Amino acid sequence: MKVNDILIVDILKQDSFGKGIARYNNFVLFVDNALPNEQVKIKITMLKKSYGEAEVLETIKPSPNRREYDCKYYNKCGGCNIGHQTYESQIMYKESRVKESLKIDSVKSYSNKEFNYRNKIVLRVYNNRVGLYEKKSNKVINIDKCLICNDNINMIIEKLNNFKYLKDIKEITIRSLDKTMISFITYVKINDKILEYFNFVDSLYNPCIKRRLCDLSKKCKSDLK
Repeated sequence: MKVNDILIVDILKQDSFGKGIARYNNFVLFVDNALPNEQVKIKITMLKKSYGEAEVLETIKPSPNRREYDCKYYNKCGGCNIGHQTYESQIMYKESRVKESLKIDSVKSYSNKEFNYRNKIVLRVYNNRVGLYEKKSNKVINIDKCLICNDNINMIIEKLNNFKYLKDIKEITIRSLDKTMISFITYVKINDKILEYFNFVDSLYNPCIKRRLCDLSKKCKSDLK
C-alpha cells in the first residue's frame, strides 16, 4: 500500500473527529467524509507506520444516515466535520463518544437545536474579510455567516465584513450569550473607530504590548494612542 493507491473499503465506525474507520488487510485507515456501514472507493492521502488517512472518491453503498448538508463552506472550512450525517445520527454518535470516553453505559442528549446554537467563534482575516481555517491548512476560507453560530454572532460577522480597518486585525474572538464580547488580536494598535462601529457591544478587548487585555469599552489609553 502506498500514497495515491485506490481501494474499496467498508467503514466500520467513526473516530473522535467524525472520520470513518476502515481496515484493509488489518491496516487501519481513517477516511474523511465516510459513515459507518458505507462501502466507499478511497484514495490514500497519507501513510504512517500503524495507520493511514484517505479521502472518498465514490460512495458505492451510502449509509441511510447520509445527507446533503446545506452549507456552502462545508468540506472547505474546518469548522464542522459531521454535517454530512443526519442530525439524529449526529446525536447518537456524540452520545456513543461520551459513553466510550467516560466508560458509562448510558447518556442522554437533551439538545434539539441543530443550528444557531454556538455562542463563540474565532475568526481570521484574509482579503479584508473574516473567515475560518480550511481543513488541515492555514488558508482562510472567507465566510458570510456560520449556520451553527447564533444570530447575534452572524450579525457581527456581517458587520465585520463591512468594516474598513480589518487589514490591521489578525484574529477576532466573539462570545455572545447574555452579553456580547469581541476580542481583537492586531498587528498594530487598534484603530479607535472600532469603538464607534461596535458601540452596541458590551465589551471590546485588544491585547496590549504588555500582553494583557485592555477593555476598549473603557478606552484603554495604551491601545488608543
